[in-house]
Amino acid sequence: MIGKSGFTCIFYLLICFLLVRSGLVTYNKEQDYSYSTYNLSSEEYDSDELFFTSRSAYNYTIKKFSISDQKITEYGVDKLINEYAVCDEYLFFSTNGETKDEPQRIWKYDRLLETYEVLLEVPKCVFLEVCEGFLLWGDGYDIYVVPVDGNPEEDSISILELFGEDGLDSEGSGEVSFLGWKIRRYPNGENHWSWDITDQQTGNILVGGIYDHRQLLYVDDVKVEFSRNVSSTDSYFNYRRDGEDDWHEIRCLGGGKYNLSYLDTSCMVLENNMIVAMLTVASGSQVGRGLSQYNTQSDILFVINLDTDTSSIIFDTQNNKTRIIGYRKGVLYLLENDVIYRKKLRIGGKEKLYDFEEEGWELYKENDEHEKIHKSIFFQWQGNNLIMWTDYEYMRSINVSDQITSP
Repeated sequence: MIGKSGFTCIFYLLICFLLVRSGLVTYNKEQDYSYSTYNLSSEEYDSDELFFTSRSAYNYTIKKFSISDQKITEYGVDKLINEYAVCDEYLFFSTNGETKDEPQRIWKYDRLLETYEVLLEVPKCVFLEVCEGFLLWGDGYDIYVVPVDGNPEEDSISILELFGEDGLDSEGSGEVSFLGWKIRRYPNGENHWSWDITDQQTGNILVGGIYDHRQLLYVDDVKVEFSRNVSSTDSYFNYRRDGEDDWHEIRCLGGGKYNLSYLDTSCMVLENNMIVAMLTVASGSQVGRGLSQYNTQSDILFVINLDTDTSSIIFDTQNNKTRIIGYRKGVLYLLENDVIYRKKLRIGGKEKLYDFEEEGWELYKENDEHEKIHKSIFFQWQGNNLIMWTDYEYMRSINVSDQITSP
């Protein structure tokens, strides 16, 4: 994600609201060009606050948008912020040293006292997360755990050391129990390892895929891996459940039309044992998530039935001027001509939700050649709230509550 949707211990959220972008995809009347990235949110997570990062000069700062008062608060220490994690009392983040040889720092901001302190200096910090009252941080090889009120210098516990001498097999894989969690370490390429942390009682994944370079979808206790162009199938896009050796083809994406497109698990949701997923159909040679509107043919919504291992496309915008910005329980949220619409898939037709021009948004700016161009519009779901912005200085949100049942 671009930033993290508030404070939660779930690294891959329990997805009930599929959001496909955070930097969007507008219909640009002047230049027909825009930039897009992806994101997702959760029906279960309905906080009043959205935390995110934004770039200011050469530094990234952490900002908080409050839905209730529609205001932005900024945090930072005039340093380049890398990773961050949030809980009720504190905001944790890491920064680089002044030079490449200096250690990175892990900071702690007390949200009540409004004070900053350096918790720890480490050679490298590539992961930060808060989970059930504990701060987890990692260096790419090991994971360390410390209470959010603890002293990392004295209280940090190495997960790798918990395995002991005989706790890992010859490949470096193993499982260990700690704090009511089941912690699993497994290889992910040569000299690379990934970690999963699950609740021992519920089996729910608390933190999943740390340092994992594969495309994995985590929803409750369901884990599905996706891959492009595996040798064992004729399909370009494939998937398999955790523990399976054989791959299943996503046949609705066959025929070569979608081969330049990027299949992203952050644009997927599980409903009734079916994966509902969004895909931007790329045009030309550009491949990736951040495609401009110019390099996009259309957006599609497709489903994978995990019971029958079949797939089908259920919606296609058929052009690059109508963009999918969200999906939930049979309802699509679309952006078209600077207007947000809600469309029920089974019924047809669409309902106007929000008009940017009518609401007074400044959607155009001049570039260096003094040409009038359309700004990119950014979106982020927070429960039933759709948060929107064109830059990091002006943000608004609307509530799109509905009681639509699954199709």
